[in-house]
Amino acid sequence: MNYFGTDGIRGIAHKFPDCRLAYACGNALCALKNQPKVVLCRDTRPSGTPLSHAFAAGVTTGGGNVSDYGVLPTPAVSLLIQRERADFGAVISASHNPAEYNGIKIFTETGEKAEDPLLEKLESAFFTTVHGDTDGSYTACDGKEYLAFLQAHAGDLSDLRVVLDCANGATVDVAPAVFERAGATVSVIGRGSGKFINDGCGALHPQKMSRLVVATKSDLGFSFDGDGDRVIACDASGNILDGDDILYVLARHFLPKGGTVVGTVQTNGGVVQSLAARNVELLRADVGDRYVLAMLKRTGATLGGESSGHILLPSILPSGDGVLAALLLSSLLRTENTLCEIEKYAQETRNVPVRDKVRVLGDEKLSLFLEEERRKLSGGRIIVRASGTEPVIRILAEGKNRRETEECADRLEAYIFALCEKDE
Repeated sequence: MNYFGTDGIRGIAHKFPDCRLAYACGNALCALKNQPKVVLCRDTRPSGTPLSHAFAAGVTTGGGNVSDYGVLPTPAVSLLIQRERADFGAVISASHNPAEYNGIKIFTETGEKAEDPLLEKLESAFFTTVHGDTDGSYTACDGKEYLAFLQAHAGDLSDLRVVLDCANGATVDVAPAVFERAGATVSVIGRGSGKFINDGCGALHPQKMSRLVVATKSDLGFSFDGDGDRVIACDASGNILDGDDILYVLARHFLPKGGTVVGTVQTNGGVVQSLAARNVELLRADVGDRYVLAMLKRTGATLGGESSGHILLPSILPSGDGVLAALLLSSLLRTENTLCEIEKYAQETRNVPVRDKVRVLGDEKLSLFLEEERRKLSGGRIIVRASGTEPVIRILAEGKNRRETEECADRLEAYIFALCEKDE
């Protein structure tokens, strides 16, 4: 595909995607279905307003009908598609990326992210403008129904003091509101302009949230990413819990007699070991929440997640929802003294900027080098993969010895840098 990556269209706003592409994408939905009903939302990036308006114009020109919910977290679209019995959903967001990025995610009538076959059909209809027999409709909506959905899963949180970092993103209104309505005492950071979305805050930078939890003597903290489908937590001592930790805690609660959960190739080996001790098997999917969901559906498992903070409970919602996961964890704290006791393996990650990800990863010498490094990292794992959202190669080294793991990651990073320099 020329436009869609592993998580929609994504790039530098007004270049890729620009309003012309957003219009084409919205209009192309009308080539897939006559007069489709489309649910639309966005995060807080300044570029989100013109891109969402262009997308909506494409739909209505083709005779489709748009329900525009404005700024709401990505998972709200999954819910609202089902509630409205819509044909498609779209989110204008670049998730965890900086403010200068933006993107377009497409959802199907089930509330799930569109799979490649549908996206290929959509791409084939770009720039062959569909004109409907009649003009479509555009309706501005509010997020009350999504807030009510979250409230139904909140429980009584009146004894809790909670810190929320909204990343200056899509959760800025929803997350504080639902926690406050549940009775929690809430301290909020990352509630500013979308010009600073993900900038030193949110799920990629949970340290600020952690420090405030300790300073305010709060019970819990939660950091969301820009579009609200991820969450990273911390306990009262400021210990940070990533998606692996959260997956373990929820498995401990929802699968007390054992069962199966779905993680990814990046899920920490210590988590796998701790789950196995509770008779819970972890299956590994490719990186990406839609791949986790696909394996959940194939296996019938009821809980999945990624280290980055995507947590999926498909019996509740077919999309990762950071605020929902935060509410569930908050409820658990009322009945359990500790949230997590995993002894994790050391993990080191590196991101190497590249021009040609395919060429670098296809290098035969790299394969031989990786085999050699895996032998050195006794009992550990190495993953080298192309990012689906950025022009980088991602490196993960995991082992029981931190120094060995760090040195391995450093060598891998240096080797890939050298491969890139040869191509310049």
